Amino acid sequence: MQRSIYLFVALCCFSLIAEAQKFNVSGVAKDDAGVVVPIAAIALLHAADSSFVQAETTGDDGKFNFKDVEQGKYIVAIQAAGYVKTKQQIDVNSNMSALVVAIAKDNRLQEVTVSDKKPYIETGLGKTTVNVDQAATSAGSNVLELLRKSPGVVVDGNGNVSLKGNGVLILVDDKQTHLSADQLADYLKSLPAEQVAQLELISQPSSKYDAEGAGGIINIKLKKMKKRGLNGSLTSSYGQGKYPSTHNNFNLNYRTDKVNLYTGLGYLHATGFMNQDTKRDYTNPSTGMLTTHYDQVSFMKETFEDYSMKLGSDYTVNDKLTVGVSADGVYHPNHENDVTRSVITDKINNVVSYNNTTNKRGFLRKNIAANGFAKYIPAKDQQIDINADYVKHTSNNSQDVTAQNYDQQFVPIPGDVLLRSEQPSHIESFVANADYTGTLSKKVQMEAGLKTSFTTTDDDNQFYDLQTGIPVFDTVHSSHFVYKENINAAYANLNKKFSEKVQAQVGFRVENANISGHQYVQNQSFERSTTNVFPTGYISYKADDKNEFQLNYGRRIIRPSYRELDPFITFISQYSYSGGNPNLLPAFRNYIEFSHNYNNMLYSSAGFRKISNTVNPVNVYNAVTKAVYGTEENYADRYVLQLSTNFNKQLFAWWMMSSSIDLYVNQYTIHKGNARLANSVGADAGMQNQFTFNGWTIDTTVYVATGGLQNLTERNGSSIYIGCGIAKKILKDSATIKLSAEDPFDMYRYTLTKDWQGIHSHSVMGYATQNFSLGFTYNFGKKFESRQHEHNTEEAGRM
Repeated sequence: MQRSIYLFVALCCFSLIAEAQKFNVSGVAKDDAGVVVPIAAIALLHAADSSFVQAETTGDDGKFNFKDVEQGKYIVAIQAAGYVKTKQQIDVNSNMSALVVAIAKDNRLQEVTVSDKKPYIETGLGKTTVNVDQAATSAGSNVLELLRKSPGVVVDGNGNVSLKGNGVLILVDDKQTHLSADQLADYLKSLPAEQVAQLELISQPSSKYDAEGAGGIINIKLKKMKKRGLNGSLTSSYGQGKYPSTHNNFNLNYRTDKVNLYTGLGYLHATGFMNQDTKRDYTNPSTGMLTTHYDQVSFMKETFEDYSMKLGSDYTVNDKLTVGVSADGVYHPNHENDVTRSVITDKINNVVSYNNTTNKRGFLRKNIAANGFAKYIPAKDQQIDINADYVKHTSNNSQDVTAQNYDQQFVPIPGDVLLRSEQPSHIESFVANADYTGTLSKKVQMEAGLKTSFTTTDDDNQFYDLQTGIPVFDTVHSSHFVYKENINAAYANLNKKFSEKVQAQVGFRVENANISGHQYVQNQSFERSTTNVFPTGYISYKADDKNEFQLNYGRRIIRPSYRELDPFITFISQYSYSGGNPNLLPAFRNYIEFSHNYNNMLYSSAGFRKISNTVNPVNVYNAVTKAVYGTEENYADRYVLQLSTNFNKQLFAWWMMSSSIDLYVNQYTIHKGNARLANSVGADAGMQNQFTFNGWTIDTTVYVATGGLQNLTERNGSSIYIGCGIAKKILKDSATIKLSAEDPFDMYRYTLTKDWQGIHSHSVMGYATQNFSLGFTYNFGKKFESRQHEHNTEEAGRM
């Protein structure tokens, strides 16, 4: 890694020292009558191979100016509406200030239009690409709505995103969002779909990507901003459900020949809630007899704000070297008040006690992320990218838990709980990587790279018992956990096109992980070091213009999140609380998939995956306190057979439809054994329609699911989600106003059944899914045509 960095720096310095004398080339574009031609696209190309150097748009006076042009022979290519595309060669050996570029009018009777329009959906090795800017689906929508219209993607009523039945890693321009599931859903709702150029739906990530993750990757590629000048967008929306909410975003970009500056501001204010009704039985595993029954009703309400800001700059040193820096931050205060009422009965339904628990909790989260990068092009069809990332998350958490117990006559009885906690949390990560891409021959391409990361988490969870009026440190619920992780990786991919019909790719990724953890209160520690190989392979066969088949395979690792490793205690009630497990081990996933693409319209796939040593939520019952403690453990192997069909078609110029059906067969067995522990069959289906006419757009979404096993111990029930919206373009199509309704009939409910070693529970949960909102989006300046540099870190996603 160090040698690669030294080599890169030496190459960059050499290129700068050897840089030739540069000149300015300016002039005017005129037609065959000598009249200036405004708003013409004019490009400067190398004469030897027609490779790109610079591009300009002529002003109203027809003038253009190319700066810092090295000595040599060039081609000037010019085109404009109503004119014939023209090229002429020039020899640059001094400053040129009066170059006249001639272009002739197109006098043909029929207009000839040359278009490079891509199909709305394309397939590649292990991925499907949705070219959003080739259709009208983005009008007035946000990115979460856009994902609902994409093949194989399911977005449930809570905004959780899955691809072909599996949770996914969401990237924006190849960069992690650093957000939790709830925060990510809010961010995707606030991001206008009109800013998106492509969605990359990667069901089988190549060896270039981090091996972490059970499912695939969705990479959201934003539109570009290559034109000079000032560009920006403003998005604002107000929503009203049970409580009000508002999302606001402002983005600004300024670009010159050499420098690209960009910034963004965001503000979110919302109130969320959850109603949860849980019935839980405890059965003695030895006798099979019911001993205790709980009826528990909870109402959890949180009010939060989110202030975000990003800043960045890219600088083009020359046609071979580009460097840049960026930083973003989040300030997120959160206040939550939870109230839980429980009734505890014995095996013959006699009331043992009543319990009322309140938990006033909150946190202040501050996130900072910074990136520095360099892109170097040593030769044609070769590129070296170097990135360095720093991420820091700090959070000051607090909980005030008050639990009171009463007998059958509501007379207070002993056993009350009065706890206060302060829980500072710090997560810090540094990541550096170097990537190389190049062409070995006309039909063979290569990718290779190195990566190293260092992460430290420090969570000090201090609980104090206040029953005597004097704070007493609680060693039972307190924990101080420090976790350190170093991951080093190397990868290589080879891609060969054997013919116009057959293409294949093979890759390997090697990851070395060194981790340690120390629990100071209980004085427990561990250290582990592992090295694993993650192969990937793809082969595709294009039978004809309408049919393409693909077979792929990949192995991945599922590392526990930092929060799952942290023995941090969260109270729901005196008799129900949860925490992490520092002894968790990673699980491994092997996945093979066969797919068929018919005419970029009908997609079918069959996949089989095995996940070894899965992490599953489990409950532990304390017969003395009658409390249930929830945590995670490595237990069982999971087998999944998945069948998917997606249909996407522009039925008419005014009607686009997208529909999907997915079938899943789940089975869990003893780890490294054959004994069956649990199994289920589940399905989900969705349909999205978009109708466009006279600047108006109407969207409808329906999603239904039968439910099934989520893991070894949890099974969710059936659910339905409905959404709709109507949008109108205004202000000469530079702005959009939209009225939306999510879950308008308040039908979405999430049900969950848990079974584990004598503990059976059934919960029904309702969320703040019903919402009516009015949104406004305004784009100003020139059209978006490129994106700023972005970079991803897997470590940030696990925060």
